[in-house]
Amino acid sequence: MTIGFLITDYQSAEQAFSIPCRFGTWEFQKNVGYQALIPKLQSGMVGNTYSAFNSAVDHFISEANLATIYQDLRDICLLLSFHSSLCVTPSGSTQDSEFQHLSLGDKFIPPRAIRGFPILEPFGSIAPFLQKGLALFRGPHQKFFRLLLTHRI
Repeated sequence: MTIGFLITDYQSAEQAFSIPCRFGTWEFQKNVGYQALIPKLQSGMVGNTYSAFNSAVDHFISEANLATIYQDLRDICLLLSFHSSLCVTPSGSTQDSEFQHLSLGDKFIPPRAIRGFPILEPFGSIAPFLQKGLALFRGPHQKFFRLLLTHRI
């Protein structure tokens, strides 16, 4: 089974990247129509630029593991927001997600057309940056780190 989310406003040259997490791996893929969205994003609109999938989910997943999956995705989006100076966040379920969310509630930051500084271009893939950043969310200062990144958005 797979859980999938539409990801708003992340801009990158990478077609796809993977981030191993505490429960499975989040696979990010650039959406069809990405190039057509870029001018709209630059003019202040919000758009679903990527999709994120985690196939470590089944019908018997515990509530705690599902919460871990959501938390890891939120933390990845906070790091992508820091990297891109945009509000990168899930905006809903993908069509082929076996878990469909009617509303995302307060698990994630609502999509917003926030434009900050120019995007930091990584040397190579964004995946190593995200893997190192996720480790900071597991340390003793995790609440402060989340608050700092959320305040930046």
